[in-house]
Amino acid sequence: AADASGEFARVFSVAFVNPDVYTNVGLDKREALAQVKASGHRREVMQSGAKRLTDFLDDIGVLRGVGRRLWRSSGLLA
Repeated sequence: AADASGEFARVFSVAFVNPDVYTNVGLDKREALAQVKASGHRREVMQSGAKRLTDFLDDIGVLRGVGRRLWRSSGLLA
């Protein structure tokens, strides 16, 4: 369950970014996505929004091992 929840976190965090919006406004998609991934502000906002869920998952023992690492790499867990 922990690994599956970590994979969910990765997919969910990627779903927040639609790369077409950058192309539609004339930005280089690759550069814009790199900026998004590097944004500390975005990471803070995502972690804040996911805090209740991640606290709950941690309380019930789901955020362990590989699953926890995947949650961290998704940007949803500090």
